[in-house]
Amino acid sequence: MDLSKIKLFSFFPDDPEVRSDVADYYFEVQRFDSDVSKAIARLEEIGELENTIIVITGDHGMPFPRCKSNLYDSGTRVPLAIRWGQKIKKGLEFKDFVSLTDLAPTFLQAASVMAPIEMTGKSLLPALTGKGELRKFILTGKERHVPSQESPSMEGYPSRSYRDHEFLYIRNYSPNLWPNGTPNWQNATIKNTWYGDTDNGPTKSKSSTWDYTQSSTNGVSPNDRAKSSTISVTIQSNLKILRQKSRSLSPNIVMPLNPNYAPLVTHVMAAQISTSLNPPTQVVDHVFQENAN
Repeated sequence: MDLSKIKLFSFFPDDPEVRSDVADYYFEVQRFDSDVSKAIARLEEIGELENTIIVITGDHGMPFPRCKSNLYDSGTRVPLAIRWGQKIKKGLEFKDFVSLTDLAPTFLQAASVMAPIEMTGKSLLPALTGKGELRKFILTGKERHVPSQESPSMEGYPSRSYRDHEFLYIRNYSPNLWPNGTPNWQNATIKNTWYGDTDNGPTKSKSSTWDYTQSSTNGVSPNDRAKSSTISVTIQSNLKILRQKSRSLSPNIVMPLNPNYAPLVTHVMAAQISTSLNPPTQVVDHVFQENAN
């Protein structure tokens, strides 16, 4: 695999070791693709291919910093491909949103079974058969992935997000906590766990060093603070529209950030601001203006 052709997230350090780490992940994706091909061939061999709904997706983003266990797009946006013989037209592509909670009512409808009222998901079959639409926005949330705070805390990092085609809105309910786990591994609830909410690997090590070398011990660098202020002015005029879409999302503090430097500014600013707040009655919000397509 040609490491020079790998497209990194802009918030990752452009480093050969990081590129190699991502290449290893791509290799696992290719292996999975090969395994799926074999499973499909077996279904065809036993005569069940046209009678089987095949769903290919993932439960979270890649196991890298700012991805898995985060409410950014890199943590919640996953691939989704569905096949059901002649019942679903080939080549369909959708730009709207799907929650994986929609899969259960989809399967039930396919089996002519009524979904229980407790289910919050929405069957995908109407959209897949050309008789309906998908969601125009999506809600995601996080409570705790692993206990990654300092002992004896068993807390996580509770947060919620609203995503439509124009905005990603993230509300963090306990900004006094470590978003990705404590860096003080000696004091971690799980012994010797360093940034416990991020899977171990070269990118984790490199990104941690990269973040801290670009910031000061007192907070965000003047350059990054200026960037955040500029984007804040640009996006504030659109925030009113976002609030109208979901009145329950009324922020106390808004930090609109560009994804290119969000991992640095988000974590340092949240820690700095939390000293003047009294959680959990106060919150820190992040609003990103991004293209969902």
